[in-house]
Amino acid sequence: NCKNDIHVGWMALGRGGGESLLQTTIDPEAQYIAHSIVKQHAHVLPDHLDVALVLVDLETSGIAALIGSSDFADPRDGQVNGATARRSPGSALKPFVYAAAFEAGRLSPETVVDDAPLDLGGWRPKNIDRTYLGEMSAAEALRQSRNTPALRIARDLGLPSVISMLRRCGIAVSTKRERSVGLASVVGGIEVPLVDLVGGYATLARGGVQMPVRLLADEPQIRRRVLSERTCAAIELCLAGSTNDAALALPFLAAKTGTSSGHRDAVAAGWNRKWAAVVWVGRFD
Repeated sequence: NCKNDIHVGWMALGRGGGESLLQTTIDPEAQYIAHSIVKQHAHVLPDHLDVALVLVDLETSGIAALIGSSDFADPRDGQVNGATARRSPGSALKPFVYAAAFEAGRLSPETVVDDAPLDLGGWRPKNIDRTYLGEMSAAEALRQSRNTPALRIARDLGLPSVISMLRRCGIAVSTKRERSVGLASVVGGIEVPLVDLVGGYATLARGGVQMPVRLLADEPQIRRRVLSERTCAAIELCLAGSTNDAALALPFLAAKTGTSSGHRDAVAAGWNRKWAAVVWVGRFD
């Protein structure tokens, strides 16, 4: 009913195999709200920045709302679909690094990790604030998005274990890109579509049950356990914090942000008990 729904239409036609009548999983109310929120925020962002958003129903894995760009009518790049474009999620991949370590029994939220300078064959990665905080719990390291602990964890586990975790959760990673980027993958060196990323977060939200993200109502609802409930509960504890009196009065949300190298992409991803959502802000060029 509006130009910002055209991306949904194109995606549906692509998945529908040429059928002329297709029923999507889009919830009109959720789509309207998503469009309104994106439009509101786009007005206060710098020129030429775009916003993309994907909202998924955890029970059905159906896309309830999808915004591909802030303004489809923008002749510059409005018709690019940010929901399917491959962009860097930055540190939004870190929960899957920790999930791989928790699942392997190599780490728990209370385990002490080290946020200290690191030399990886001449690459000396830094934290976004250019400081090091020393020893802290794994939960705090993930919550504060410290780079060096995540890289140490990925190095000790082995990058194939981390990439395998991403794929099991529904996040497709190019083998060629994985090989060329190496450990930088875990801090945003690879690009993934938002629809994959939201599917991965939905897997964590379901306690380890992966379901392919659906856009058409007749696509099958396939469920496959890929992670233990215990691991997902530990990730949720890290991101949402423990329950307290204040938390009980607020809407539940477990969330993680990510910023790509060079600040080209900004991502926020998270879930509550009904939805998983991912939002991207950046320039398509």
